[in-house]
Amino acid sequence: MDTLARLFTPGARRRAAAQLRLVEAYQAVFGGNGTKQDAEIVLTDMTNVSGVYAVESADVSATARAFADGRRDLMMRILRMAKMTAEQRSALFDAVMAEEEADNQEGYT
Repeated sequence: MDTLARLFTPGARRRAAAQLRLVEAYQAVFGGNGTKQDAEIVLTDMTNVSGVYAVESADVSATARAFADGRRDLMMRILRMAKMTAEQRSALFDAVMAEEEADNQEGYT
């Protein structure tokens, strides 16, 4: 599965070119002209941002937890509706982990 972490060299992923590619992917997908690569980039970004695979710390406020739960709930609905195969879910997990690792390497959390 293609992700920005795999398309751009370490350290460059968040630069203007990578952000532009992310915006282009979203516009293509939601404009009805997206490629498979666009869809993979968007799905990975949405899953990563939603925090589906993240663990909340115990000291987070009730309000912050509610917002995080809402993001995860919406993303889980999208994933359920997509009826992904086990192989596709595994590839998505790997892609999200690659994004998270790139975030950590670049100082984003």
